[in-house]
Amino acid sequence: MPLPERKYCVFCLINNHSERMLMEELRITKRHLEHIKENCILKIALAFHIEVLR
Repeated sequence: MPLPERKYCVFCLINNHSERMLMEELRITKRHLEHIKENCILKIALAFHIEVLR
């Protein structure tokens, strides 16, 4: 996983920090964060062979 997606996974999903804190740390917009979030979730689903509807 690229760095922003890995950071989202660890920071928000595993450590349960807020998305706002991650946005401030990475200095990104909400729109960019949504893109990172979608990619992260898709890659996790692929790893576990789970079908994801878009």
